[in-house]
Amino acid sequence: NLPTLNRNGTLVLEIERMPMCSTAGLTNSLQLRRAYIILCHLLHSYVHQNKVPWEKLGTPPLPKDTKKEARLETHIDSSPPRVPAQLAVPLLMVCSRLGLPPVLTAAVDLWNWRTLDTSTSIDGIPTLDDLETLSSMTGTDTEKYFHLIPCTIQ
Repeated sequence: NLPTLNRNGTLVLEIERMPMCSTAGLTNSLQLRRAYIILCHLLHSYVHQNKVPWEKLGTPPLPKDTKKEARLETHIDSSPPRVPAQLAVPLLMVCSRLGLPPVLTAAVDLWNWRTLDTSTSIDGIPTLDDLETLSSMTGTDTEKYFHLIPCTIQ
């Protein structure tokens, strides 16, 4: 659960423990798009992990584990973050195949949703209330609407 890993400060450690993933099994655009969203969410969460003001997002951070905090301190400095290969390599492979840069783009707004209920749609077009995000970095309504409003407009 990405929002939980972000809030409790363990995402960096979990990503660094991840095995290298192959993208060879991704055979169609739907799989590549889904991988792009998940990998970009992981990348942005990894890079910005310690800078998120959870209290301003309406989601309090989870209680801190002092041992984990001490380990995370090694990841906080002023130099640009180094993205571990087990995240960078599959992201670059997916982005190469999609022709996208290895950062979050507007594609997330267009590819990261599903329809909940079409009974409230207008002329067969889903309304904002008919949509739900598939993946979230924060789990907040703010993030949900940040992505779904442009999706609804499209």
